[in-house]
Amino acid sequence: MKLPGGSRLDQMISAIALSLSVAVLVCLSFVFVGCSSPSAPKGLYFMKVDLTDFPRFDHLVIRDAPIIPNIHPPDINEAAGGSFADVVSSVNAGAGEVSAATSAAQGAIHAQLTELKSHLFQYYYVGLWGYCKSRDGSKVVCSEPRASFSFDLSAVLDSTPVEMDKVLPKVDQIAISGYRQLSHGIIGLYISGFITTILVVILGARRTFLARGSKLLALFCIASALLISVATVGVTVMYGLFTAGIKTSLHPFGVRAGLGGQMFTAIWLAVSFSVGAFIIWLLQAFCCCI
Repeated sequence: MKLPGGSRLDQMISAIALSLSVAVLVCLSFVFVGCSSPSAPKGLYFMKVDLTDFPRFDHLVIRDAPIIPNIHPPDINEAAGGSFADVVSSVNAGAGEVSAATSAAQGAIHAQLTELKSHLFQYYYVGLWGYCKSRDGSKVVCSEPRASFSFDLSAVLDSTPVEMDKVLPKVDQIAISGYRQLSHGIIGLYISGFITTILVVILGARRTFLARGSKLLALFCIASALLISVATVGVTVMYGLFTAGIKTSLHPFGVRAGLGGQMFTAIWLAVSFSVGAFIIWLLQAFCCCI
């Protein structure tokens, strides 16, 4: 029996493709929501940076620490005219000066470490267009979502009053500074993919119930699948390289970084759903058998 919108099989197949397109919007919505506000679902982040153990004391070099004065041993010729007790007393005095200078240097190091840790959060969660930070037992603080967002760990570390070049040895700043241009491009691709997918859903509903607009729908499906796929490959490569750079440069100093499984699952599901919808809509548009 023929239905107004075409055969029953045709409508069922169209409904499946329409459902896949809606699923793409749902997945991208999770991506947009991640790290956008303190109330956003936890676990939706591309990358997590853990500064709980940063900085490790044994790997630090404080360049401006108090200089230990040069303590010279007593002149044997001068001590020869004195008693053995005078020689011992002179040696003990020199050792006491060294010990006092060493304690002062350690005190300066600990003071700078304490100040550094007080200005840094323990955890940083990076999303598509913003990031959140938190400490154990405290509220989550998030940046304002921006289409021009890019995460820069070197800027986060330099935001403290302590000069990082005086605490850390030479670090590859490029590896921990992020990828500004690539990040901006990825955000633009995801926004374009989301808008295009909305058009796919509208045209898909028209195709399902009115049997019109198949070729135009196929063109928008191609654009949607391409935009989302390119953005997903780009963000996967970008944060993979970013995480590797942080581990290479800062892991010895107690910094840990890892990728967010839930967010990457969402974006790759979006790719799978968009490609699946594209294949179905394309077959319906150009194959007479469907």
